[in-house]
Amino acid sequence: MISLDGSYLEGGGQILRTAVGMSALTGKACRIYNIRANRSNPGLRPQHLKGIEAVADVCEGKIQGGKVGSSEVTFIPGEITAQNLEIDIQTAGSITLLAQALFLPTMIMRDKVTYTIQGGTHVAWSPPFEFFKHVFCHYLNRLGIHVNVAIDRYGFYHKGGGQVKINIRLPDKLSPLQLVSTSDNFETEAWSVATLDLQKREVAKRQLDAASDLLNIKTQNIRYADSYSTGSSIVLCTQSGINRWGSSALGVKGISAEKVGTSAAREMLDNRGLCKTRDFGQSRMLSG
Repeated sequence: MISLDGSYLEGGGQILRTAVGMSALTGKACRIYNIRANRSNPGLRPQHLKGIEAVADVCEGKIQGGKVGSSEVTFIPGEITAQNLEIDIQTAGSITLLAQALFLPTMIMRDKVTYTIQGGTHVAWSPPFEFFKHVFCHYLNRLGIHVNVAIDRYGFYHKGGGQVKINIRLPDKLSPLQLVSTSDNFETEAWSVATLDLQKREVAKRQLDAASDLLNIKTQNIRYADSYSTGSSIVLCTQSGINRWGSSALGVKGISAEKVGTSAAREMLDNRGLCKTRDFGQSRMLSG
């Protein structure tokens, strides 16, 4: 049994998702205590519990202490089995964060699997769908994990109700991931999304125009989508050589669309500056 203090560093849900995913992957049971101790509403929330239950479904695992509000949970993994899952978070809990936990045990499956997940696609404190698809999954594909993701319905806070379908196929052997020196040749693509009720105010276009004032955006995508809740988002993805990184911002009531677009662009410029000042002189082998 491996015991982990859930209050470590940020003390949020990420240590919980990673621990449970790694437990399923390695076959070693784990106990997480002080769950989300640094949050204003500590303990398991419904979206975290759904994530643990989903990983348990993948590996025939057992959960002890799995109740909303619990500050401690024990996860006992079983045998990983390839299966298609339909998961309903039932809140605006992040689909992309739940998927991160599922990817860990999935990495040693040998059959194709499909995960259909309902919940939040563009919510605070998590990667928006476009970031997940074009940045996170880009690196999974470079590892040799063939990932295809599609959004069937958008889900903004607070009602959620979005749906994402994830198809995964693994190779016989994973490839090493090398991050090499970047160049000064940056190509940026943007996805600006807003719900249909914001179309008359051109919120998605205004977000993108504001970001374009600061960045040279080569490919621009604007979409107005149906959703149970009003919302907007902009995601930027920059590629330099074989490397990608992203930035994002969510629309917030009382904040102009222009400020949302500017926020995402400034974050991207900061990311570029950090990348250029770091020492990438040698390849970094992250997985093999």
